Amino acid sequence: MCANSVEETYEELRTFEVLGIDKRSDISTAACQSVSEILGSSSSTLKDLFYALKVNGILKCDIKEDVFEVSFCSVLFFFLYLFQRY
Repeated sequence: MCANSVEETYEELRTFEVLGIDKRSDISTAACQSVSEILGSSSSTLKDLFYALKVNGILKCDIKEDVFEVSFCSVLFFFLYLFQRY
């Protein structure tokens, strides 16, 4: 993966899509591994979770169901935290 962040990876993939260039096979292994790590980490930022899901939408990574549960719980806890503050 050339990009330094999942956001940059998403931007690269979208650029390739718009230009009609199929580069998915070149970066899919590294990108999908990164997506899996981000979605499986309870400490991932919401921004990283958002872009990891966007990358996954393009690459259709083979992500285990329990990984999605961790990311959903992270987002849910964040919103509960915000809700309690206001």
